[in-house]
Amino acid sequence: MREQLRFEDCTALCRLPWFERDRATGLPRLLEGVADDIVDAHTHLGWSYGLARRLRLRVRTPEVQHFFPERGVPVELGHYSAWDFPPEVARRTRRESVSALWTARGARATFTVPNLLAEMDRLGVREAVVLAIEMPILSRCTEDFLEATAGADRLHVFCSVHPFAVGNRRRVARAVARGACGMKLHPATQLVAPDHPRMLRAARLAAAHRLPVLFHTGASPIAPRLTDRLCRLARFERVVAELPETTFIFGHAGIDEYRVAMALARRYPNVVLELSGQPPARIREMIQELGPERLAFGSDWPFYPIALPLAKVLIATEDEPAARAAILAGTIRRIVAPLGRRRAEGACAPAASSALPAARAGTAPAL
Repeated sequence: MREQLRFEDCTALCRLPWFERDRATGLPRLLEGVADDIVDAHTHLGWSYGLARRLRLRVRTPEVQHFFPERGVPVELGHYSAWDFPPEVARRTRRESVSALWTARGARATFTVPNLLAEMDRLGVREAVVLAIEMPILSRCTEDFLEATAGADRLHVFCSVHPFAVGNRRRVARAVARGACGMKLHPATQLVAPDHPRMLRAARLAAAHRLPVLFHTGASPIAPRLTDRLCRLARFERVVAELPETTFIFGHAGIDEYRVAMALARRYPNVVLELSGQPPARIREMIQELGPERLAFGSDWPFYPIALPLAKVLIATEDEPAARAAILAGTIRRIVAPLGRRRAEGACAPAASSALPAARAGTAPAL
């Protein structure tokens, strides 16, 4: 197939041979038989901090207001996805992220468990990793995500701590007891470099519980430039070298520093690259250099619709079914304990419904 990489928007991805147009929504739907198993290693739910009231994360809304719109914004699959953000959309995304400190209104109110499950159903995604990100004070992201996903056995929460917060040892132990199966750390958002002693201490807490750590890596084109220095790839070497028994998942595969990410992965067998946003040509290069067992599919939902990064992986692996299977599910199932157990138990049948399961005792799903 001659690659088609430019589309008028995400709905036009239906023209690719792996999708059809969903009759109800007009959005891309994965065709049956394209992939036997898909696990999204990089998703989020709506977040709130500070004085903002808690979001109703168990509510279904009429649509998902992804930060990168599904309609009306052209996409170029040949480069890292964040380069497609028009300036005003990028500014709106930054404003929305900051406003989480004082309001629960806006697009984040649509980043809910039922909405994520519905999109997963449409795109053939069986399970997903949900990533929390904590701030130093008045932060409850991990707690909110664990509560919202209670009983949703298709969603697996990575807890988070802010490196400068008090009581992190207790927080991680409590999160693991409630089912957290990994840790997310974000140098750019948390404003702490990966080689800072406090960040190393946070990673050691994950190591003490044998949790994999997913780091945001690389400078995003839509992030404030002052944060670029905090997530340069060279700054991650110290932590992966000091904790060789801990698996480190490099979110976004280093963005435009992907070759530095590959070099670190070649040097350190405990490094895996998560591919959200990366274009097909780079994914092929990573397959050739590292092998697909060192790569994992992720979408970064709700920053992007799942169909966009999924299309890139499908293009990159068109003639390599074994590589496709490893990237779409095999790698992350090997790393994340609950995902691996579900594969061993044969519990990987496609979900029949996106309905939210019963809430944990004492809570009521708002549906």
